[in-house]
Amino acid sequence: MTETLRRRLLLDIAELQAKPYPNIFLHVDDENLNRACLVLTVEEYGPLHMRLDFPSDYPIQPPIIKIDSNISHPNIIRGQICASILNTPEGWTPAYTLKGFAIQLLSFFASDAIEQVNGKGRVYLRDYRARSKAADGRMGFCCSKCSFAMNVSKNDEILIRDGFSTMDLNTLDPQGTFSRSSNSPLRESIQISALPNEVLFLICDKLDTEDLLLLATAWDRVDHMVTRYDLIRKRELQCFVSKQGYKTASLGVGVWVTREGIHKGTLSSEFDLISHEAFWTHQIRRSVQGIKFRYWLPLPISEGHWERIQPLTDWNLRLIKTAGGFGNIPPFKLIFHFMNDVMVKFNKDTLVNTNNSSDINTKTIQSTLTHASEKAIESYFHLFHLLICLAIDDPSVVGYANDLIDKFVNGGTSKSSCPNLNHILIASLISDVEVSYKTMETMIKEAITRNVVWMLGEQPGLSYIEPSEVSQYRLEKTFEASKTSYRILMFLKIFKTTAIGKPKKPLSQLANEAFKRHGAPPRGSARYLADWTKRIHLIASFPDFFRVMGMGVRQDSWFTNFLRECINDSIEKGYSKMPITQSQALYLRQLDERDVDVVDDLQPICTDMSTAMSLFHEIANNSNGNGHGRGGTVVRR
Repeated sequence: MTETLRRRLLLDIAELQAKPYPNIFLHVDDENLNRACLVLTVEEYGPLHMRLDFPSDYPIQPPIIKIDSNISHPNIIRGQICASILNTPEGWTPAYTLKGFAIQLLSFFASDAIEQVNGKGRVYLRDYRARSKAADGRMGFCCSKCSFAMNVSKNDEILIRDGFSTMDLNTLDPQGTFSRSSNSPLRESIQISALPNEVLFLICDKLDTEDLLLLATAWDRVDHMVTRYDLIRKRELQCFVSKQGYKTASLGVGVWVTREGIHKGTLSSEFDLISHEAFWTHQIRRSVQGIKFRYWLPLPISEGHWERIQPLTDWNLRLIKTAGGFGNIPPFKLIFHFMNDVMVKFNKDTLVNTNNSSDINTKTIQSTLTHASEKAIESYFHLFHLLICLAIDDPSVVGYANDLIDKFVNGGTSKSSCPNLNHILIASLISDVEVSYKTMETMIKEAITRNVVWMLGEQPGLSYIEPSEVSQYRLEKTFEASKTSYRILMFLKIFKTTAIGKPKKPLSQLANEAFKRHGAPPRGSARYLADWTKRIHLIASFPDFFRVMGMGVRQDSWFTNFLRECINDSIEKGYSKMPITQSQALYLRQLDERDVDVVDDLQPICTDMSTAMSLFHEIANNSNGNGHGRGGTVVRR
């Protein structure tokens, strides 16, 4: 067992012994710290004795556990407990502490029913308990190590937690040891309220989190200190494997690269902090929730931590860049892609909520990052902080951001010139160049134009260009077809205002403020942005979208004409083609909108909807977002 893992085991043991949990008793073998007795007291069974053996790579692997008490249970076979938390890689995570593991076992035995992993559904335990030989699990077994089920004489009784036996407490004279004669002078006392902040800070730093929170609740001065010095958050900034903090360990996050064919990879992370040692030495490749990752990216948490991990950043970015097939780009550009991929993930509709099931026998692997999750917002701020730190250390980062925006402003709006419009707004977070009102309008129009090829694949009836001044159908269906891209633009707009302020703060100031917060968002910002994200998901029209983007109020007639222009622009730029005639498009449109206005003399021609959708999807897949597809006629009758 390495020194780091040995330290982790000792921390786990100390936590359970210093802060016992009701109905859980742990006795560590005096001769071998890798062995222990665990006694769980369950109302339905009574006290249950188990033997724990900690493997040399604990907590990477779970404890080896054998139950000695004689009970009837569907998931106990010859003393072995069958549960995913013990028997599957997905069920166990090094993030579990010994205390947390014991609590889950307690819940396991106290449950009325157990979900079976072999497809047999839920098994109810009432009959098993009835068949148990005795409600008292001590029947038929005793342990000389922890004195389980043994008759202990008064002279041999075990010391209780504070170091005194019951016998010692009974013979202690409360008036003798601590008595003071009335003639003795009073010792000079120190009032706790008079303690200087430096001393009080040291006291707070030594308290465990539970006691610190209780003290903060009772004393406003401590509450102010906890808030000002971010005491609680600093404790959470630790490797989920070793439980080492950022002051001693080099911390980062695990990264997974998803790549299909020749396309560039998509980056994802659960943003669970993991140390360089845990990743490289102990080969940890799953998050707290059991989600796989293959690469490691260091994150700046404090100035000292950044100095320590900064030399590791470039090399790890290059590994991810190569895996994702991003070509010959500077490593820092990968952060633009990562920030964009994180946004896309929590702005999609098809998001999975965390499974909060307490059943340790059936753990479902699911992401903790959702569109309304403050953790997702915090992860985005961590990447932004990393981008700022890279920009301060390397002037070419800001130079790239400036060039990206300048090129777009000067007409380089095509897919070949600017493959990802979101990168423009990400660049604006660190750029010296301001994104003007006109530039924002151009960006929005280009986004809608690029979405046309996908929109027509889902709504081919929109390929019919109606003659009416206003088309509510077009306004509603066009927005509905590409909501995710518009949500991302709105989020970036709100994020920019929240993250860099008005007027925009210098990068050095932003970095220093982020270091003081240890990479977290400004106070209240995570909740604010999470709430805004929920509101963004309720927006269902272009007028509301434009208002959020700061583009003012426009008439429906303006929007209708604007969207028609985007279809023509998409065809002219080669993003899409029109594979059906206007007569065929009219027929498809009338399937959904029977009273749509009709161009003079135009007659609908029967067209199969699935065939039309296939034609448009083929165009979309062939264009592949590159903008090099062959152009076609703007509108065919």
